[in-house]
Amino acid sequence: MNLYLNGKQVSDFVPFADRKAERIDLLRLTARGCVEIEDIFLFSYDPAFDTPQQPIRSSISLD
Repeated sequence: MNLYLNGKQVSDFVPFADRKAERIDLLRLTARGCVEIEDIFLFSYDPAFDTPQQPIRSSISLD
């Protein structure tokens, strides 16, 4: 997982805690004070076992 805040990358390729998880069913954002979220974009890579030349398949999960 990569995380960008205000256009600046603040984490780089952080793995999910549960490697066996097959899907995300909750997204929780916590902040103090006044916060505005302008855009949330979730992009993922999944194994593509049916295409050996391209072992991953990208997809947009949330926009």
